[in-house]
Amino acid sequence: MPAPPSSSSSVCTFLLIFLLAVRASNCAAKATKNTRPPRQLSVDYYAKKCPQLEQIVGSVTSQQFKEAPVSGPATIRLFFHDCFVEGCDASILISTKPGSKELAEKDAEDNKDLRVEAFQTINKANELVERKCPGIVSCADILAVAARDFVHLAGGPYYQVKKGRWDGKISMASRVQYNIPRANFTIDQQLKLFNSKGLTLEDLVVLSGAHTFGFAHCKQFVGRLYNYRGTKQPDP
Repeated sequence: MPAPPSSSSSVCTFLLIFLLAVRASNCAAKATKNTRPPRQLSVDYYAKKCPQLEQIVGSVTSQQFKEAPVSGPATIRLFFHDCFVEGCDASILISTKPGSKELAEKDAEDNKDLRVEAFQTINKANELVERKCPGIVSCADILAVAARDFVHLAGGPYYQVKKGRWDGKISMASRVQYNIPRANFTIDQQLKLFNSKGLTLEDLVVLSGAHTFGFAHCKQFVGRLYNYRGTKQPDP
């Protein structure tokens, strides 16, 4: 269902805190440890090699927001699901290889209901960026910029995004389950997960506030409607 107007402020706060709290430079390093040296992220990372990056991505996000508004919350959620598993490295965009015994992140059970509009947004933006700046910009940075754009389009501030992330080369569904918070998590379980990411109780509250933007999937709460804790009764 559409979110009320006031929800945009929750989403803005969510992403601003998220980008700071996750410590993006650490995410970039963690995703590619033992393979490539970490980059020092900066706002003007592509200033010389792809100065029109933000305008290109912005042309896609603005169009998507008009034609498929669900692209906004879907992309922000995609960004979250990417960053919480091995860092903000766009590994969630990698498809499972034919014949592979290990599924990729995007095919994990917790990611099966990620909206196709989010992937379409990033694919479209990446195609345009590649035409102008082939082989220069990482998909991880495109995803981070697109998520910021949707915060702004939803009524929030336009803030600067530090760039320079590596794209991850490894994507494993088995890494998803224990890194994504679940709808039935207790507060203690959520705190334990968030603490493992270097996040605080305040971060948990703000991040959870992002769920006022978009909609919830029925499977996340249907049990509370018809069979609360095995009682065959609704949650009192």
